[in-house]
Amino acid sequence: MVNLGILCPVPVVLGPSVAHCALLAGMENFAILLAICPGLIAFAAGMIYCDFLAVVVSPIDRLYPFLYVASLLVLLWLLGEVVLLLALGPAGFWALAGPRFFPAHLAVFFLSPPALANVLVLRPVYCKWYVAGVICALFAVFLVLLNFCVAPRSSCMAPW
Repeated sequence: MVNLGILCPVPVVLGPSVAHCALLAGMENFAILLAICPGLIAFAAGMIYCDFLAVVVSPIDRLYPFLYVASLLVLLWLLGEVVLLLALGPAGFWALAGPRFFPAHLAVFFLSPPALANVLVLRPVYCKWYVAGVICALFAVFLVLLNFCVAPRSSCMAPW
């Protein structure tokens, strides 16, 4: 038996299983590399959206209360989802909510970063748009990890 360490954490017999394990490790590294691109896109989109809020939306006083309240509702929705996920676990939450859970989760997944940007940039004591963009990009990383754990057929969904 040979332990391949980084490539495969369990001892394996040299043969087809070694090649399979090395292939999986290579695919995992490739997936991590591909994940950098959406992260950069999320960062750029957050910066552009926060700049748009600061330059175009902030001067329009009628939009401020609507966007602010709607954004707070979306963030409360996300907070409720996270609390239920922590209390019930992903499998328990899926069982409780049924087939409506994943579409609702995707809606909060896509609406939360702009909602956070609205709250940060449009509040009375606002932060600078570029600081809000960085905070939104880091928040998007949390959302991606959350989405990974609640996605169908995720390893986080195991019953143990």
